[in-house]
Amino acid sequence: MKNKDVIVIGAGPAGVAAAIELRLLGIDSLLIEMDEVGGLLRNAHLVTNYPGFPRGIGGRELARLFRMQLRAAGVETMHEEVLDVVFRGGKFAVETESNTTEAQVLVIASGTRAREIAGLHTAESARPRIFYEAYPLFGIQGKRIAVIGSGDVAFDYAMSMSARNEIIVLSRGEVPKCNAALLEMCRGCKSILFRSAVTVERIDAVKRSLILTCVSGAAPKREHINADYALIAIGREPRLDFLARAMLKRLHVFRQKKVLYLIGDVKNGTYRQTGICVGDGIKAAMEIRDHLRGIET
Repeated sequence: MKNKDVIVIGAGPAGVAAAIELRLLGIDSLLIEMDEVGGLLRNAHLVTNYPGFPRGIGGRELARLFRMQLRAAGVETMHEEVLDVVFRGGKFAVETESNTTEAQVLVIASGTRAREIAGLHTAESARPRIFYEAYPLFGIQGKRIAVIGSGDVAFDYAMSMSARNEIIVLSRGEVPKCNAALLEMCRGCKSILFRSAVTVERIDAVKRSLILTCVSGAAPKREHINADYALIAIGREPRLDFLARAMLKRLHVFRQKKVLYLIGDVKNGTYRQTGICVGDGIKAAMEIRDHLRGIET
């Protein structure tokens, strides 16, 4: 059994910022991440609104810099999945695959998970070629990828993979929901085709390719679209599946007592921006310092 002052769950921008600030403040903490550092940055084509990078910076490059800063700051990091969280004896006990760590304060920066399409039928044989995150596809080239969605995430994914692949973006609505700058960038890319008023009903596999059965047009008609891979990007929801129902019911109580903090995308809804997450993380760390010192803020 390990004991810490603070445990931070999740190493996206919010969790990284909180962990670094806690370290700088001399607070004994542990950062737990089940995957790689960076969170959704690993999917991002280009981050253009994060100060300090006037020409923008690739999401994966920014994640690499975050990893470097964690090491430079000496942040203790554990790469394991959180299996359970309970509150007992005045402390949070966080169980991972190898051990359990207790802490006075818990910071949840677990981000979001992709939302699935309700009612979409996917054949078992097609599922290995259907993705909900973009980064697993970044190494491929010469393929046709169907991106399902029309928001910022869908178009950013399209840009991320457009240099070496053919992309078709399928939107249920008539008008793209992404921001104007991103839409203009995608429209200027010859390898990206946008189709509006297309609803994907099922995805099947034939040999090494996918067949998307769709209903399209103002006067609906059924059509089939071929692709090598499908990437679904229709929205995201908070990732709190590692918390039991009893813990979820008590979140507001713990937050009022300033012993539990939700930071970053896990609480910010559609405001998924790196700068917002970093600010959340630093502010939480400073509030935790004051809490541990018994200072009312």
